[in-house]
Amino acid sequence: MRCPPKLLGTYERELQPIIDATPNGGYRTIVNVGAGEGYYAVGLVLQNPGLPVIAFDLDPRARTLIGELAALNGVEDRITIRERCSCADLEDAIDGQDLRVHGRER
Repeated sequence: MRCPPKLLGTYERELQPIIDATPNGGYRTIVNVGAGEGYYAVGLVLQNPGLPVIAFDLDPRARTLIGELAALNGVEDRITIRERCSCADLEDAIDGQDLRVHGRER
């Protein structure tokens, strides 16, 4: 029997150092582009209680799942779910903040 990596905690393990650094990263907003079913969006909200998360996904089913997962975890009021992420949408999401990836300004 195969166990899914998300259940084992090994899903995209190479991102773990970045995820671990978010609480002390000085961020004001977390933007998750291609949020899928909300694994990272909800996890980041739970790990960063003071930060809003904006989750983008083109797939209507994925957006529904993000909302359901957020509700199951009691954080639906802290996640904004959006459909697409053009350059203008990203600028709006970060609202004049510097865009930082892995803690470095872009």
